[in-house]
Amino acid sequence: MTGLTERAWTIPEIVFPSKELVDLAGSQLAADILTRRKITDQKQVAAYLSPKEYTPSPSCDLPGMEEAVGKILRSIHNGEEICVWGDFDVDGQTSTTILVSTLQQLGAKVRHYIPLREKESHGIHLESLKPLAADGVRLLITCDTGISAVKEVDWAKSNKMDVVITDHHELPEALPKADAIINPRLLPSDHPLYPLPGCGVAFKLAEELLTRSGKAGFAQSLLDLTALGIVADAAVLKGECRYLLQLGLETLRSSSRVGLRQLYEAAKVDPALINEETISYSIAPRMNALGRLGDANGIVDFLTTTSNSQAAYFTKRLEDFNNKRILECDRVFQDAIALTEKRPELLKYAALVLEGSDWKAGVVGIAASRLVERFHRPVILFSVSPDGLARGSARSLEGVNITHAIAGLKDMLSGFGGHPMAAGLSLPADLIPDFRQALSYIVQRQLGESQEIPPLCLDAEIPLVKADLLTADQLSPLSPFGIGNPQPVFFSTGHNMIKQDPIGLNGEHLSIRVEDQHGQKYDLLYWNGKGMLLPEQSDSFDLAYSLRASTFRGERQLQLEWIDFRITQESIGLPSRTSEIELDDQRGSDLTAAKVVALSLPDSVFWNEGSTEKPGEDRTGLHSAETLVIAFPPPGPDEIRSVMNRVSPTRVMLLPSTLPNDDPGYFMQNLMKILRPYLEENNPSIELDQLAARLGHRGRTVELGLQYLQADGKLAVMKDAKGKMRLSRQAAPEIDLARKPVIEGNLRIALTETSAFRSYYLAADGEQLEQDFFKQKH
Repeated sequence: MTGLTERAWTIPEIVFPSKELVDLAGSQLAADILTRRKITDQKQVAAYLSPKEYTPSPSCDLPGMEEAVGKILRSIHNGEEICVWGDFDVDGQTSTTILVSTLQQLGAKVRHYIPLREKESHGIHLESLKPLAADGVRLLITCDTGISAVKEVDWAKSNKMDVVITDHHELPEALPKADAIINPRLLPSDHPLYPLPGCGVAFKLAEELLTRSGKAGFAQSLLDLTALGIVADAAVLKGECRYLLQLGLETLRSSSRVGLRQLYEAAKVDPALINEETISYSIAPRMNALGRLGDANGIVDFLTTTSNSQAAYFTKRLEDFNNKRILECDRVFQDAIALTEKRPELLKYAALVLEGSDWKAGVVGIAASRLVERFHRPVILFSVSPDGLARGSARSLEGVNITHAIAGLKDMLSGFGGHPMAAGLSLPADLIPDFRQALSYIVQRQLGESQEIPPLCLDAEIPLVKADLLTADQLSPLSPFGIGNPQPVFFSTGHNMIKQDPIGLNGEHLSIRVEDQHGQKYDLLYWNGKGMLLPEQSDSFDLAYSLRASTFRGERQLQLEWIDFRITQESIGLPSRTSEIELDDQRGSDLTAAKVVALSLPDSVFWNEGSTEKPGEDRTGLHSAETLVIAFPPPGPDEIRSVMNRVSPTRVMLLPSTLPNDDPGYFMQNLMKILRPYLEENNPSIELDQLAARLGHRGRTVELGLQYLQADGKLAVMKDAKGKMRLSRQAAPEIDLARKPVIEGNLRIALTETSAFRSYYLAADGEQLEQDFFKQKH
């Protein structure tokens, strides 16, 4: 079970990064992640890790840049009135501020206009455009909007107004007849500028204008706004987008903007520690709340003012709107959950489409984002007005271009626009049922019939006990994270829930405490976790989580973030931890496994691995029973605890056994013996856990053995769609002379650790083993 739906977890494939990549990345963990993400070329990696190594694309790579710059500079030279028409979300707010600030720097006569969401929604509107024309505006520059404004641009042109459109949303069938259109969607999809959001397009235009006017240095001061818009708009963090965000985060941390400094203080944000997560959960929501529930036009003055009192007043307004936004969003979210419980058939669709007559249009997009996290599918929430028009916000997940999906139903719609991850749309409310069914069909086709819910891709198994600041520091060079560069997700097995506490102004986030098999407790943060499904205290569950370093009261500490969970499949629920286990230690006796079998112990299971001479099952074949008989020395403590969780016995019997041969040569011989039948098959598959169980070893040791065979050119190891290993001799790689000694050394260490534990198990007194593993039911 994961969340509310069965979401698969994709176990990371075995990879072999080069020594050069490990050196560049700074750690084996980071190099493994880069390899799985197909970032391996030395120049590519260097540019990915450091903006100093990245070569930015010329602004004029964007189609329409030359025409736009020429038109704008002529307008400034002629002293014409210019209006920047923006949008009310953070991307639009920052885009507007970037262009207004640039034009002011160049001495232009400039004003701006941001539509009111409640009255106008996105786009250009004639009723608001007409007064601008009447007031003498001769050049209209749009940002983060305008690509679909065919009629409005025609009207502007016929009324002596030139138009330059800068936008990043999906291209309509017919483009407006503007004087210039700058939109990265006009580029090939693999171009570094293609992922730019509205603020990124505005920055590239500003950069070109400033460079040609001899004021290129001013562009540096606009990077903080660009970073805010990139994160808030969930842009794909590749190419120029990642580069600008890297630079912008540095600028944000030392921003001299009075408004932002006031906002940091109100949000309790340490400027020196600002990252993409801080923007997403603390800064952007406050700015967005203004545009969703009020008038965003004042944001330009807020972001450019030098007055502390003006900034303080506006910050207070942002806080008030944000508090209201949280309450309204939570109400819509809870209403939506109630609808799915009342009408569970709605969850049978590939996209969740819901409507409400009293939902504020300004917050449905935020609620939709939370529902995507809950149900792992695209979500569209409609606010139905009294006139019967339903205005909706769509949010998606990787793998589904929601705007393309909506575009396929344009005949039903009154209007729409957006980008792959988010869109706005409207249609008559009575068409919602037909729209839901048709959209679900299109989304299903995008996903593919075999994968209704995209899997959660895991990067490594790191038990919580091993998650530390060193690990966080190893991941730091891979940041910033977001769409296109997801934050690494790790998994840890065998936990139970201790407690959960709401945190945040209205309890929208959760602080969760869990306990591992060793009794060690850990605290995790679950962003927007309110109302999300969590394990019961009686459940044993596996945890998917992320981590990063943070600072609290001047002290660096580790922050663990809850991502997902699944009930441990071998567990039937955790019994009370006060339930004592009877330990029957027969290691020093002459009792054999055959004699125990003859006793016909009721409700018992035999655990035996690495030998076919004794009765029993390996760890994968065990089941719940009253008595667990251990007939061999286990390879490690985690394997004992895992089996104890699986069997949940009230009695454990330890039989006499001898120390197995854990010599590397013997281990590799047995490994190849087991693998040989699989290699003789056509496209064989095997699970790592099963392989480890048959050998009687730890999974990590077997993984190193496979890595050695692959580095030795004997076989290739891959993963199929279900996470199973696929072995092949035909696809075996060339011998990797550089990697072989390293892997061999690690394998020897792993086998030495196993041998040491087995020796401890055989020699330790019963009381010590009881205390470590068998005192109470796990």
